[in-house]
Amino acid sequence: MITGRVLAPGTLEAAIELLGADPDARPIAGGTGLFVGAAQGRPLPTTLVRLDGIPGLDHVAVDHAGRIRIGAMARLRAIERSPSLRRWAPGLVAAIESVATGRIRNQATLGGNLALADPAHDPPPMLIALDAMVHVHGPSGERSIPAGRWFVGAGITAALPAELVTGVELPPMSPGSCASYASLVARTRDDYAIAAAAVRVDPSPGGEIADLRVVVGALGPTPQRLTAIEAVLRGQRPSRALVAEGMDLVPELVHPIGDLRAGADYRRAMAAVQVRRALTQALNAAGIGHDAWT
Repeated sequence: MITGRVLAPGTLEAAIELLGADPDARPIAGGTGLFVGAAQGRPLPTTLVRLDGIPGLDHVAVDHAGRIRIGAMARLRAIERSPSLRRWAPGLVAAIESVATGRIRNQATLGGNLALADPAHDPPPMLIALDAMVHVHGPSGERSIPAGRWFVGAGITAALPAELVTGVELPPMSPGSCASYASLVARTRDDYAIAAAAVRVDPSPGGEIADLRVVVGALGPTPQRLTAIEAVLRGQRPSRALVAEGMDLVPELVHPIGDLRAGADYRRAMAAVQVRRALTQALNAAGIGHDAWT
């Protein structure tokens, strides 16, 4: 139950001013993370600043070049149901669809997901794999932060005091580029993942892997990009041996936590499985995976 103040500013500037004036104030978007935390025993802030009354923050748009812009207050359900995103960024849609249940996605927002920086959340690894930029607005104005530098620690982001996430921007994908997401959930469908992987593959005209991103999540305090695996696969034609060489590196590169959902050793083993799943799906979708499995 909320027992403190709930403020409802009508503009972004007013919200930033309220947050800057009260060090105990916290923004609330969809509220799912806030109230899940309260159910787990974390105290609610004494002052909540609602963002749902601020216009212009709930857009989901794709321009003619394929550049994607998503507002911070866009509900996850609206993102997954967007025909434009299903066409231009199916990998992102797949990651969004992995979030809990439809009931949660109806309420949760992308901005709230980013602000919480929960290590087990699904969208962050895919946003990093897609080279997304996180846009924020604060007392000193606007700035943009690469998704790969946004997550600093568990529940910690690169945002400065009184800065708010206003949206996310994804650059157009290269012709033929495909992305895929794979995750392992501990118990029920609405539980958190215990190992996840997002992979983006950019194929060359000759059937090689021109470029790629491999990002794992739900293993430690932040998503982790596996650049060593990218280096092994980049510029090569996929084959079973090549993929196996890359997958052999996963256990050496990740340093998982152990908790009530899964032990560190199990997470390490499952990380390799999820990377292989996501890589296989991305290679096949890009049309260059056939040699890897024969």
